[in-house]
This record gives sequence, C-alpha cells and structure tokens, in this order.
Amino acid sequence: MYLKGAPEVVLEMCASIQSGSGIVQLSPDLAEEIRREVDSMAAKPLRVISFAYFEMNEEEWNTQF
Repeated sequence: MYLKGAPEVVLEMCASIQSGSGIVQLSPDLAEEIRREVDSMAAKPLRVISFAYFEMNEEEWNTQF
C-alpha cells in the first residue's frame, strides 16, 4: 500500500526510512532531524508532502481497511 500526506502524520506511522544507503531504522533522533528539516522547508514557504509504503497480505488488507 502506498500513502501520501502531511509529514507529521506519515512520520508517526513509520518504523524505517529509505535513505541513500538503503533502508534504516527510524530512531527518535532521526525522526527529530526529519521534523526540523520539514519545518525549515515549510518556513520558506515550501509545501512538503511525505510518501510511504508498506507491504501487507490479503488477509491484513481485509481486516484493516
């Protein structure tokens, strides 16, 4: 499933991120660094949208959505 939305909402749903070096766990420090960067861009004013994806099987899809 793919998801897009406000960074503050999407970030709270994530456990890892895709970086230039691959997939890394999203630590509290890294999440805070991302929030600061988003705030910096939004203050310029730039519109910031987050994208995320997660894999789920058919059974999970039917019970969650």
